[in-house]
Amino acid sequence: MRKFLLAIPFALIAAQASAACSKPEDFQAKAMEMSTVAQQLAQKNPTAYQAFAQKTMQAAQDMQTKGIQVNDYEKACAFYDDLINEAKKGM
Repeated sequence: MRKFLLAIPFALIAAQASAACSKPEDFQAKAMEMSTVAQQLAQKNPTAYQAFAQKTMQAAQDMQTKGIQVNDYEKACAFYDDLINEAKKGM
């Protein structure tokens, strides 16, 4: 169940920004960092993870609504940074 919950928000985010910062490798590193932090949160505090997953899904929708595009590297990178920081707060 955790893997399913984890996959949904990240798939939504990845669909919105397949590259971040200045090149695809930067985005990939951010995605890996977020995945690792989210997995740690799920292991340490499942209740906080569920809330985080909901926030992540909402944030992905907000990202789409705000029109953050695939080539909008700085905004996409900042988006990931905000979510990573949010997950770390829950640990």
